[in-house]
Amino acid sequence: MVTQGTLLLVFPELATSDGFRNELSKHGYDVLGAQTTEEALALVAAHPFDLVIADADACGLELLEQTQALEPRTRVILLASALGGSLALDALRAGAVDYARRPDEPRDLILMVERVLRGRANESAGVDATEGPALRLGPLVTTSPAMQAILHLIERLAESDAPILLTGETGTGKGLVARAIHKGSARAERPFVSVNCAAIPDGLLESELFGHVRGAFSGAHTTRSGLFAEAHGGTLFLDEIGEMGAHLQSKLLHVLQGGEVRAVGANAPIRVDARVIASTNRDLRSAMEVGEFRRDLYYRICVIPIRVPALRSRPQDIRLIAEDLVQRHAGDRTRLLSNSAIWRLQEHRWVGNVRELENVLIRTLALSDQAVIEAQDLQLEDDATLSSSPLEEFAALAAQLSLSLRRVQDAYIEAVLAHCDGSKAEAAEILGIHRATLYRRDT
Repeated sequence: MVTQGTLLLVFPELATSDGFRNELSKHGYDVLGAQTTEEALALVAAHPFDLVIADADACGLELLEQTQALEPRTRVILLASALGGSLALDALRAGAVDYARRPDEPRDLILMVERVLRGRANESAGVDATEGPALRLGPLVTTSPAMQAILHLIERLAESDAPILLTGETGTGKGLVARAIHKGSARAERPFVSVNCAAIPDGLLESELFGHVRGAFSGAHTTRSGLFAEAHGGTLFLDEIGEMGAHLQSKLLHVLQGGEVRAVGANAPIRVDARVIASTNRDLRSAMEVGEFRRDLYYRICVIPIRVPALRSRPQDIRLIAEDLVQRHAGDRTRLLSNSAIWRLQEHRWVGNVRELENVLIRTLALSDQAVIEAQDLQLEDDATLSSSPLEEFAALAAQLSLSLRRVQDAYIEAVLAHCDGSKAEAAEILGIHRATLYRRDT
């Protein structure tokens, strides 16, 4: 049998180590074992292992860090008896490819090992250096230290199945980050399935996520598998998870805990293997405090938190992003941004972040025939609007007048709607509420 890889198991209990070792050997892996950190490091120094799998509770960061120092190319998985606390994030930042709960069955460990070792072939397909200090990961390009730290973290997380929560303002590119994580992972050849939880009412979202059987409810004329089943082996991106209702939050928690989904109207659940990445522009900790988001679900989806910074906090990225967007949307024509146009873009506030920048450039390309786009060609808001937006006018008003809470709330909502040109969907994202709330105000 051809050797699939050379592994080192580090567990203080011989029974655990022997059980995993026997199963891995049956699948063609060359496996050695150790019971202590000292024994393991002696073996690492003497043998070129592809992967070290260690007990996180007994060895933890010490074994990980010293293994990385001895042999940086050796992958390390830490298995814990229970997840929680800061050790998972510390381990992944220190270089572990995964930090997971110790599997009950050896077969589950086999799947984890196969995924990590397949991912080694993709390690050079992630972050590549471009000219100067810029880094690129798929459609993401940055010179910002904050974003580069995220890209490096993404590179490490790509081989992990730990749930990730992406936070940040609307339009910062959380969906692109989720796709980048998937693309660089061993799941890259499997589906990436995305759903906007804010865009679908809870009654329909349950069926959308978990599926339904024919006749389960009025209108269920056929059986549907659901997005969890469609994402089996790949990644499920739950965008704007903060808008999910309490009843559905409970069902989602059950799926994440048990790895099984029960379609609406079905008699039995089915097993699913989908890596979950969630995103939100809301403060879920505040939502937990007022009972709008389940605390246990938050800690289930937020094993690895990543906050995507606002575009205005990284103006050095605007040239790279803008030039990339112009190239993407220019079609067959060669279109360039002049230095004056770049400087004008860097001066803008970008309340809508990258999404707003993309909209401005698409509009500019459509309305300008110039091969080189100058500052005056940019389809931005005028200076008067920039210096006195509806939100800024409201802030000044609220500071000067003694308003009732109801009037303040109504005035603020109207200011946001004006800022968004009447778009209730965009206003709801900024306000951190469900768009249905805004529609109910009109009835």
